[in-house]
Amino acid sequence: MRPCTRMSLASQVASGREDGDRTTREIELRLATTDAAYRLLPACAALASLDVSSARTRELQSVYWDTPALALRDARIALRLRRTDGGAWLQTLKADRQDPHARDEFEGDARGDRPDFALAERLGWRAPASFGVRQDALRPIFHTRVVRTTRAVTFDDGSAAELALDRGELFVDGREIAVEPILEIEIELARGSARRLYELAWRLVDELPSTRMLFASKAERGYALVTGGLAPPRHARAIDVPRKAPAVRVASRAAAESLAQLQANVEGARAGDAESLHQMRIGVRRLRVAMALARKAGLPSWSDTLRAELAWLWEMSGEMRDLDVLALETWPAVAAGGEGEDGPEAGREGEAGAAATFEAALDARRAEGHRKLRDALDGTRFQHVVIALGANSALLEEAAEHAGGRTSAKLARRLLSRRADRILEQGARIEHLSAEERHRLRIETKKLRYLGEFFAGSRAQRAKRYLRRLAALQTVLGGLNDLAATERIIEAIAAPLQDGGGAVMGLWRDYADARERTLNRKLGPKWNRFAKKKPFWD
Repeated sequence: MRPCTRMSLASQVASGREDGDRTTREIELRLATTDAAYRLLPACAALASLDVSSARTRELQSVYWDTPALALRDARIALRLRRTDGGAWLQTLKADRQDPHARDEFEGDARGDRPDFALAERLGWRAPASFGVRQDALRPIFHTRVVRTTRAVTFDDGSAAELALDRGELFVDGREIAVEPILEIEIELARGSARRLYELAWRLVDELPSTRMLFASKAERGYALVTGGLAPPRHARAIDVPRKAPAVRVASRAAAESLAQLQANVEGARAGDAESLHQMRIGVRRLRVAMALARKAGLPSWSDTLRAELAWLWEMSGEMRDLDVLALETWPAVAAGGEGEDGPEAGREGEAGAAATFEAALDARRAEGHRKLRDALDGTRFQHVVIALGANSALLEEAAEHAGGRTSAKLARRLLSRRADRILEQGARIEHLSAEERHRLRIETKKLRYLGEFFAGSRAQRAKRYLRRLAALQTVLGGLNDLAATERIIEAIAAPLQDGGGAVMGLWRDYADARERTLNRKLGPKWNRFAKKKPFWD
């Protein structure tokens, strides 16, 4: 397959309606860029074919507010006051959505220099039921100072966007080291189809050196400065769609939520956070299930090229994930003496030194793996993949607005029953399955779990109980599968060591034998608990 850099966005996006998106949501893309790209942007070919206005430059000062305990952040809300060129303050409240690049935005003139929840409410914001933040508890948390150069861009179909180039800094008062430079491009939809934004982003990534999609907002990066760490990994979230909603609506929401999970964890994966990488990969897997669901629901099919690129992303990130699990979870247990009461005795002669030597080699392999992963995530191929995914998600959203068809409940019964029956058939002799058969069964349980999460809807409690038993079975199957994969990695790292890593392999096999016995004891009971559970969709 040719690399993505030789392809157009059209080759990865299914054809669909060209109707404009009439939504009032804030929809924007962000790109991290460089000084060289900053100078090239005004005359770049990506803008030459578009109707672009003259540039307008302003100075923006923003103050982000929250409680000392960061309650707004925890509620996935960003609240800021901003003024332009030293003028009056403008208040903006942004609330998170499942869409990968869209947020609800409530913006209006502030009466002074402090935030006012009542203003947001007058503009249509409705606080979540569990929201208990008192306005008098709010404090300035971090600030930005930015010089923004904007241009209005009109596309050939009448869609319009604002293209902004921001240069400045993000900082926390009184903390000299808590400063981060800002140099980024924002493309915000003014009217029309969101797909036009992705087309422009594709061309800019191609043309401007070292420019990449940026998946952390200024607010998210500011909170990282305040806390001194990365944003928490973004886990899968339920999609809130009524049970009688059209199936196309569930499918489009499932795709958007899965893509949001993938993209929200990219920055953490780039920084070397193991859990962020894990959650990014879960987003990939869920997105592949959502793609199949969209096709069954009657939405436009995604291209074979894009499906192949998702498979590349999964495989590319898989080796690093395996190294993370080995270094952070499995090897510490091996070196400590094994698997519970069945494990070997620790401290046998020569093993401590062999374990230390192996750990050093593992750390070196893991550091090299992170470097390769970051290079891949910054590379043009990955940029094209996530841009194409975003464009496809926008296409499905637009198509779902105009489509009818069967209800989600009918499609759920058909798809979930078919997959559950397949699992029950494959697992009828679960304790006698080969390693390859168990691996296939594990993949089927994952697909059923993600599909079940998409369709849970108004039956959330019943679905939760069913999916909890399915997840417990999946964990045991995954543990058995991981033993074989882990052994291959340990052998590869240990082979160049003294005596071919014999002491290391001895430690590993003692652990693996005990671990396999433990998991096999759990397999039958976990299977029986799942097999007896009545499906929540009946």
